[in-house]
Amino acid sequence: MILASIAAIAAAQAAPLQPSSKWNVDYGKEMCTVGRSFGDDGITFGFRPDGFAGQGGMLVVLQPAKSGARYHEFSQSIEVADGADPIKVSAKSYYIRERQSRVVTMVVNAEELGRLKAAKSFAVPVSGRERIALAPDNFAAALAALDKCSDDLMGMYGVQMAEIAQATVRTTARRPERWFTYPSSPRIFGAEGRIVTLIAVSNEGKPTDCRILSQNAEHPLAKSSCETIMRRGDFEPARNASGEAIRSWTTMTITYQIG
Repeated sequence: MILASIAAIAAAQAAPLQPSSKWNVDYGKEMCTVGRSFGDDGITFGFRPDGFAGQGGMLVVLQPAKSGARYHEFSQSIEVADGADPIKVSAKSYYIRERQSRVVTMVVNAEELGRLKAAKSFAVPVSGRERIALAPDNFAAALAALDKCSDDLMGMYGVQMAEIAQATVRTTARRPERWFTYPSSPRIFGAEGRIVTLIAVSNEGKPTDCRILSQNAEHPLAKSSCETIMRRGDFEPARNASGEAIRSWTTMTITYQIG
């Protein structure tokens, strides 16, 4: 009986958290995000795209916490329901003392996001040993609404949406982690921040234009970011329904952090 009771408690704890709010798409000035609350303990799960529709991006988990390390990184995996292979991720955890909250972020590519979109439930890591299981419910519909928001945002910045509409396969960056190193300029040294860029990409996969979308376009790292993209950027070009490579646009977020 005792063993049966313990097993029942463990099963209850492993049950995915159910949504406690509707999906909310936030039309930000720099990018669109989507999120919703789960359970009764103030846990929020969301997604922030790295570019246009069909690309990967950053998963975000926010949960209440009375204390914690200011920042640490750890390797973990997202467990997907129905025995599917786990998705390995490099996660970053931040403790926000003013809000008594812990934020955990992890980046997934387009294929991995597609797997999560199709899953009935998945468990996302919040530490090196702990995961939170979620039943996302209508995650695919939420991402479709997010795609519409992202395209609307690009239209606001003067992108010809006819060009975007032609692309059945969107442009994606090839190994962008190899493009960037922290600038050595004394004027920039010590600066941190998140720079959001809008990039025009030729049918050969080369950047032809780079604009800063961040609210602080005068940030010391802004100019350096576009200079790096124009000099070292390499993309898989967008393709139309016939499979032909075409000119298109994408966005990219670069985060600079010391230590």
